[in-house]
Parts: sequence; C-alpha cells; structure tokens
Amino acid sequence: SSDGTSLQAKVGFKDLSINQLSAYWPVGVGVNARTWVLANIVGGTVNEGRIFVDLRPGDLERLSPRPGMARLDWKFENVSSKYFGELPLLRDAKGTGHVDGRQFELTVEQATTGGLHLSEGRLHVADLSLETPVLDVEFVARGTVGNALKLLDVRPLEFARALDIKPHEAQGNSATRAQFRIPLSDKVNLDQIGFSAAANISGLSLSDAEGGYDLKDGTFTMSVDRKTVSMSGQGTVNGVPLALAWKRRFQLSAGDPKDQLKIKSEVGPGQLRALGLPFSTRLAGRVGMSANVDLYQDGTRRGAGRLDLTGAVLSWPDVRWVKAAAV
Repeated sequence: SSDGTSLQAKVGFKDLSINQLSAYWPVGVGVNARTWVLANIVGGTVNEGRIFVDLRPGDLERLSPRPGMARLDWKFENVSSKYFGELPLLRDAKGTGHVDGRQFELTVEQATTGGLHLSEGRLHVADLSLETPVLDVEFVARGTVGNALKLLDVRPLEFARALDIKPHEAQGNSATRAQFRIPLSDKVNLDQIGFSAAANISGLSLSDAEGGYDLKDGTFTMSVDRKTVSMSGQGTVNGVPLALAWKRRFQLSAGDPKDQLKIKSEVGPGQLRALGLPFSTRLAGRVGMSANVDLYQDGTRRGAGRLDLTGAVLSWPDVRWVKAAAV
C-alpha cells in the first residue's frame, strides 16, 4: 500500500461449482476476462484452485494491476460454455485456467460440441491492460464431415450455406483446427471477428454436387477464412479418379470468378463422357488431361485445358491416317 506495507498470501480451495469462481477471482484482476468467463461458462466443477497475492507499496493506487500482484490458477471438469455466436455449447470440458494482471488463459484438454470431439483447446488474452483486450480461441475438432459442416453453418458463420453444401448429404471424417479472434467489447460486430480453419478430410462423399457430379472416396486438405475457402486433394468424380483443387471467394471484386477449379487426370473416352467433356469415336486409349475452369456469379464459365495424346490411338479412316500409342 502507499504507507509502505506489503502483503503476501496463498489460498487454496477445492471442489467448487464453477458458478462460485467469482468469489475467488479478484474483481480488479482481468476485468474483461472475468466478465467473459462469468457470462459464458454456465456449469461445471472447479476441482482445485490457488490464489496468490503479492501486494507491494503503491500497488493499491495503480489504475491497473501490476503483473504478479495477484494470480488465480484452477483446474476444472464437466464444464459447459458458450464461446462464439450461436455455435453449440462446449460440453464436458476438462482443463486448467490462469489469470493474473497481464494475461488470461484457459487450456481445454478435452470437450465435445455439436457431435465433435475437441482437444488442444486454448482461450487466451495476451494483454488484459488494453482498452479492448482480444480473446484468441483455438481448438482441434474431430468427427464426421456432416457434423463439422453443421458447426460451420450456424450464425454468424454460415459457411456450408455459402458453399451450397447440405451437411446431411456429406459423408466422411475430418480433423479441423479452428481459430477465432474476438475483441472483448459489448460493441463488437461481426466484421471485427477473425476466423480461420484448416482441415484434413478422408472418405469424403458428396451427392449431386453443382453441375450434376457425384464425389466419392475423397481425401482433401481444406482451409477457410472470412474471404475464401480452398480445397485440394484426390477423389472419384462420376467414377473417374481425379486430382482436384478448388477455391471459392466469399467476397468478390468486379471481374473476379466466384469459383476456380483445377483438374488433372489420365482418362479414357468413356471417362470423358462421364465427366460431360467432349470426346471422339476416333480416340482410343488413355489421355492425359489438365484443365482450369473459372465460374462467375452470373453463371458464365471460362476455361482452358490441355490433352496429352501420347498414350492414345487416333484414327482418321477418311484420310487413312492413324497415330499409334506412344508416338
């Protein structure tokens, strides 16, 4: 305090309802984080916790707590929490928490949400002294592609809708690392919130995709943020094995294509027909194919392609001309 006295203390506690945490969290320490935790964590148990206090001369006159002046550490389990928009509750969460005069952190070892299993979770405010501290949220979600798309389709994200994908029609499994960046302010709007995700997808199947295509046995990596989604990998489209790369823009400037698609494969005449591509009865054997296609908001399509006919046989009986394979 200002008269030169000091105080050091340690207090431990066990087996509290998470709703009682406010009684042990000093009111002046991590005010924004305290407000967020008490408003969003709606149930669970604090297994154990410790409070450390280290008051030095002048500390009580400070406008904001000195780092190290007070510290609260705790372990929790079976916690339920809201964390962003209308995303489903985080349930059965287990982990640890920490707050002091400088930072706030929750580490989530395991939890569930929307049918997905979560791990490697972290909620972190690096600097509580800022006028508007920023909460960084990160986790890994594992489960079915359908449940992952449902999670990404609630407000304010609505990504599955923007992708023209119905979650219940998607099959496969995914492991997704998602990140949110949320200013801790009552006046925050959607444009101020950052979001990104990266996923590994296996066994992906989509029925009746745009253009009348069926995708099966897909293995892809995907990344998504507020502006774009991109996906690349391999799958079978209408029975034809293809290497695919796809990008969709959510925010378009004049002249930008909405979708960009790259395709690469080696196909026969029947497979060209299955993909809805031009083919000729004069062609036999395998054809190396690569194509770039741009799709625009008004439905216009533009593209360019290349065919490698080295391994194919071409015959033109009218002029008695034949190109043998490997020529």
